Amino acid sequence: MRRLKVVGLLDTSSQNPGDAYTHRVISLLEGLREDGHETSLLYLQDRGATRPSFRRSFNGRFFRDELLAADVIHAANCTPAAAAIRAVGGRVPVIFDVHGDVPAEARLFWEAHHSRSALIDMWTMPVADRVARRGAAALLVVSNPLRELYLKAGVPPERIFLVRNGVDLSLFSPTRVPTAKLPIIGYAGATQVWQGLPMLLDAFAGWHGGLKLRVIGFQPADAALKAQFASQLGDRADLHDAMPRENMIELLRECHALVIPRKSHPAVRVAMPTKFGEYAALGRPLLLTDVDEMASFVRQYECGWVADPTPAGLRSAFDRVVAAGDDCLAQMGANARRVAEEICNWDRIREDYRKAIEFAVGPFG
Repeated sequence: MRRLKVVGLLDTSSQNPGDAYTHRVISLLEGLREDGHETSLLYLQDRGATRPSFRRSFNGRFFRDELLAADVIHAANCTPAAAAIRAVGGRVPVIFDVHGDVPAEARLFWEAHHSRSALIDMWTMPVADRVARRGAAALLVVSNPLRELYLKAGVPPERIFLVRNGVDLSLFSPTRVPTAKLPIIGYAGATQVWQGLPMLLDAFAGWHGGLKLRVIGFQPADAALKAQFASQLGDRADLHDAMPRENMIELLRECHALVIPRKSHPAVRVAMPTKFGEYAALGRPLLLTDVDEMASFVRQYECGWVADPTPAGLRSAFDRVVAAGDDCLAQMGANARRVAEEICNWDRIREDYRKAIEFAVGPFG
């Protein structure tokens, strides 16, 4: 493949580098740089496209020259993909990095917030998604259910590439599962509605077995939720605000199992949580709700427990965590690390990404 100039287009700001999809794009582009290609990042919000940035999808002149100078545009999410497609008019191939089930996500936000911006998104984001999937040279998806969703929407199968979320296997390195009289279940990450933290709180508040719950990642806007955890769980909860990744990893290594308590919703069914690979790479058993493809990996690799996505289902899983002995936890943790190495390995994922790049630039010489 000839040397390419690839621009990553994101609808966030360069002042928010911690966003999961920003990290994904940066990690994929890193592999291209190692191959000798030129890469750069262009942030829509840095160009004044604040939410709802959908309006910029149909007025791309403000960054058209930069995009036309690229050989490939990697657009993370439907809004920047639609904006790029409108801006370049078919002269540069656009790769649409699909975030998920866009209409379902928009409905989920509306159900949770009932705000003006959520209402605008519910009506406009599906339009941007249609523009993106029809005009993109290739689509990247993170799961097989997401691939099926776009196949049903009429996207030809040869244009869809499975490129999963990866993990830095050297940074998220495994350690021995600790032994303690009071095991710790850990959660680290954001608190959006689909993450299921209220359900996790409900489950733990109604269960009084021998576990402690550690939650990492509260932001200033989460003060009310953090106060609920503190008041309902008391000293059974160990609560931490968002912190640098290295500090978060050390706290997760003190845990005996790691939980992803996502609620059941169409928007969640097609997702691949970034934290899945990170948890698994640390060599800890995983406790997941049965809402997405990740549950099948937990069953296949025997690396944890799959719970019904209800408070009662989580409580039943807590019982199984407590009943597991040290040897069982250690074996599950080793199996989890193997999941990360086989499913979430950036080397393998970047190879899948290169295939998408080659396909996209093919018709453009």
